Amino acid sequence: MSNEQKENYLKIKIIKPPAFSLSRQLEEDLVGLELFGVRVPAGLPELALQTFVERPNRGGVIVRRIDMIETVTQKLPDAGKWLNDNVPMEIPYFHFGPDEFEILKKYFRDNEK
Repeated sequence: MSNEQKENYLKIKIIKPPAFSLSRQLEEDLVGLELFGVRVPAGLPELALQTFVERPNRGGVIVRRIDMIETVTQKLPDAGKWLNDNVPMEIPYFHFGPDEFEILKKYFRDNEK
């Protein structure tokens, strides 16, 4: 058996307003925010956050809804409240396209094969 490192999750920094289909001002306010997420699984569609319209997966990273709202609320209380009040609970994650973030750190776990 050999050990192989598998990427578990990422710490990212938002570098460009994400294409969330939300308020443009809110999207711009997110630039500079640091979040934890995971790479988008193949085949997982993106969802427009207010219309539930599926869009093709651009790759990138997803951040759990609860983690996103908690982090935004700590840094931008009004924006966090707006997200909590306006993004439906049925949306489990926020999707960031590959051009919308930079990776600050990769976290790994060892898996035996």
